[in-house]
Amino acid sequence: MPTGLERIAAKARQEPKLCFTSLAHHLDAERLWQALCHVPPHSAPGSDGQTVDELKQEFRAWSTATLRAVHTQGYRPPPVRRTYIPKAGKHELRPLGVPMVPSYCTSIQAASGSLPVWGGPSRFGAF
Repeated sequence: MPTGLERIAAKARQEPKLCFTSLAHHLDAERLWQALCHVPPHSAPGSDGQTVDELKQEFRAWSTATLRAVHTQGYRPPPVRRTYIPKAGKHELRPLGVPMVPSYCTSIQAASGSLPVWGGPSRFGAF
């Protein structure tokens, strides 16, 4: 039996001019957990200093609040931590934004949920 996202993807292929307004209702705690498990454990913490392991320990409280915000269209991603890394082969630095782990998980899930509809890679972190 096809999932909701698979049915939406099929509908998008059948009717390419159809406009989809939101896929947020397909985001749930299980999908957030899957996204969190795909974040490399050694990922740099964002501006809040929270690591992947810390987020896994408080997943239930974080996912409840995040899903409530996403489903009521009140979710706003937090600011990223700006750091500077050297450019390859040069003595200059370039800016790099490091998102917070919770924000990264949410964006992974949002992107992976929309990719079956709009096409493109279907692997986590492929965007």
